Amino acid sequence: MNQEKIGKFILEKRKEKNLTQAELAEKLGVSEKSISNWENARCMPDLSLFKPLCEVLDITINELMSGEKIKKEDYQEKFEENIINTINYSNNQKSEVNKKLSIMLIVFGYLMTIISGFYAKPGFLLSQLYLLVSICIIIICTNKLIKKLTVLKKILINIGCILVILFTLTGLDYVHLNNGETPYFAHYKEINDNVEIYKTIPANIYIVNKYWDKYYIIDYSRKYTKETIPISPFNRNLSGIDNLIKYEDSNIKDNIKEVIKSLPLSYWKELKTRSDLDEKYFISNQSITTYEYDKKNQKMIINYVYNPFYSTADLYVEKALIYNTISLSLIFKDLKMIESNYNGKKYITTKEIIENNYPYYNKIVDKKIDKDNFNIYLEKSLNYNEFVKEIFSKLFEEN
Repeated sequence: MNQEKIGKFILEKRKEKNLTQAELAEKLGVSEKSISNWENARCMPDLSLFKPLCEVLDITINELMSGEKIKKEDYQEKFEENIINTINYSNNQKSEVNKKLSIMLIVFGYLMTIISGFYAKPGFLLSQLYLLVSICIIIICTNKLIKKLTVLKKILINIGCILVILFTLTGLDYVHLNNGETPYFAHYKEINDNVEIYKTIPANIYIVNKYWDKYYIIDYSRKYTKETIPISPFNRNLSGIDNLIKYEDSNIKDNIKEVIKSLPLSYWKELKTRSDLDEKYFISNQSITTYEYDKKNQKMIINYVYNPFYSTADLYVEKALIYNTISLSLIFKDLKMIESNYNGKKYITTKEIIENNYPYYNKIVDKKIDKDNFNIYLEKSLNYNEFVKEIFSKLFEEN
């Protein structure tokens, strides 16, 4: 059927009947916009409106479908032609409706995949069932849309569809990570003493430190193995050199707060601050980590909050104090003395003591901090308890 020709024919016959679009719409029980769409060939009338439309315009259905008046001698030929066109038109309409329905179901299935995947957890059977149903909806409806394509194209589209679903589920795993949960859609999982390994399609995910200072490494290039993954006693994402080094050689007074907040042992929340003399910058509250910087004597005093976990963890306090004092001395070159107060005890050291007694100090820093050596000779070395005990006794005067 020639949609443009039919539209012009409807317009012509409406005007012959002296009807406005609004009047014709009222007679047919449709909107004025529908009449405009028919006449401008934007769409065809619904099949159910063919008969009433023809009655109003005083034409036959055969003429409507031909888009013109038909001579008697041509009537039978046009009738047969229009029957075929009507069948094709009806099939196309049905196909279009099915196509729209399939697209809507695919979108719905994808949204359900995201929602159910977000809430999917081991033991949560309902979310797992929703997830399975939504994936089935996506695949079935996609195959309905592509049923006329070649086998090769069908295979490629199905592979692409599955990959999109898998990447979506992997993306949801990263949301789980940010919420402090473990990845759920990994195809491989291994749990060791202090490291959890999850392999997904885009990356390998390593979770280090199960109970305290947990941190994540998302390895897109797969450069690590369980033997080479960087292990730190602390939250490497927060306390690691990549986060600390941006403060190197910066003004102590302006940046000490952010550095201390990043280092282990700190418990922090924002408070109003007050400045005393130029020589001192102080924040005071018994429930959080506090510090005082004496600019005149180039001395830092840090008061850490007692945490019962630290006392039971394997030399955690000792490791943290070594890490903190060396990190502060590396970052702030003008700092000469550091006093750390924890659980009623004072641990005092100086930059001179650190330089003379930490065996790898000169390897970590020359004119600038060497990030790789920092990770090897400070972060990694603190995994060895005998080394920690020996160095701690050399670095700190305990009161």
